[in-house]
Amino acid sequence: MILVGGRRGAGKSITCCNIANNVYEQGKSSLYFTIEMDSRSILQRMCALGARIPISRLATRNLTTVEWDRVANWWAGRFEGGSELVPEFTQTRDFDSFHAKLQTRPLHKDRQLDVVYDPVLSLSRIRQELESKVAQTDYGVIVVDYLNQVKRSNVPSKSGQYDWTEQIEVSKTLKSIAQEYEIPVFAPYQTDNTGEARFAKGILDAADAAFTLETWSPEDEAITFNCTKMRSAKMEGFTSVMDWETLKIGPQSTMNPKEKEDIKDSLSTGEDIHDAI
Repeated sequence: MILVGGRRGAGKSITCCNIANNVYEQGKSSLYFTIEMDSRSILQRMCALGARIPISRLATRNLTTVEWDRVANWWAGRFEGGSELVPEFTQTRDFDSFHAKLQTRPLHKDRQLDVVYDPVLSLSRIRQELESKVAQTDYGVIVVDYLNQVKRSNVPSKSGQYDWTEQIEVSKTLKSIAQEYEIPVFAPYQTDNTGEARFAKGILDAADAAFTLETWSPEDEAITFNCTKMRSAKMEGFTSVMDWETLKIGPQSTMNPKEKEDIKDSLSTGEDIHDAI
């Protein structure tokens, strides 16, 4: 189980979409549980990532002909025989009609971007979905977006959803699900202004790896994952290239602004450039 923490707006859901889309592009399915964003919004982000289209222009349908073709090919790839309908779209340029015809076909059996939207998501709902789907689909990751809002059961807790015991039990159960199904579980969680887990620090106890997000200015084109826990391995954080237009993270590594500034300061003191790098 891998957890990633961040404040509101730090990029937790964007990271989730990147994880799910990367697994999908590698030929396996992703099961994505979403609480705050509906299925359409998540799939729209996935399409922006897969087709390399700026999310703002995709949302407003302000696309070039080439970009529409990339979007059409991405959507067609989700359905059995979907590519057969692409030539018709290139002639008519009617995406709504093209999409309606795609939806009459079954989703691709070999790989899927399976999005489950439930604003009152509970552990029982997660297990229900897994029991009905895992045997039929080769899932490469289970994404739960996000941990703090998952309820232990449909019965309201006397102490409230954000009680620390409730959150720790949710974390433990997600870890047991990863072990039981032998599928990685990836889930973000909220942090406070100091970077600590909100509501319950104990949610990290069950994690095999945990990171916190550090975001920079959009012009820096970087997002940093600071490692806070790594079971049986060295704790190492990393910074990836971040394209805020398409929401694409990586795959290239980069230096964050602080690291660049440190090297600049080192060079200004006369330190050998090879030592600095």
